[in-house]
Amino acid sequence: MVLVHVNFVAGAFAFPNTTLIVGIFGLLYLIYYGEHFLSINYNIIVI
Repeated sequence: MVLVHVNFVAGAFAFPNTTLIVGIFGLLYLIYYGEHFLSINYNIIVI
């Protein structure tokens, strides 16, 4: 488990561009596909 985690972190630092791209697409996914669900959760919290 620890070795896998270390390898994952090393890979993230070895390929920062890939990690950044994945992060950007993740944000776009939340904005375009998760906005409806996020707005519902926000309304529930506000109420």
